[in-house]
Amino acid sequence: MERILSIGEFEWYRNKILAQEDEGKTHVLVCMTGCRAYGAAELRAALEEEIKKQGLSGQVEIRSTGCHGICAKAPVMSIDPLGV
Repeated sequence: MERILSIGEFEWYRNKILAQEDEGKTHVLVCMTGCRAYGAAELRAALEEEIKKQGLSGQVEIRSTGCHGICAKAPVMSIDPLGV
C-alpha cells in the first residue's frame, strides 16, 4: 500500500473500503494483538465453530483486528453494526 499524503487521499481510501463492506453481515471484530496472551485465538476459534454450527456463516464474519484500547478487559471483541 502506498503512503497516504493528504486528507483527500485518506477520505478516498476510506470510502473505497466502506463501499466494499457487506451491509447485510454482522462483523465480529476480535483483537489479535495483546489479547492473544489472554485467549483471543481460542475465543475466535470458538466463535467460528459456533457460527458454523448455528448455520450463520453467510450472515456473520469474524475479523482479526489490532488493539481496541481496553487491554485490561482482554480478550476484547466488538460486534458491528450493533455497537456491542
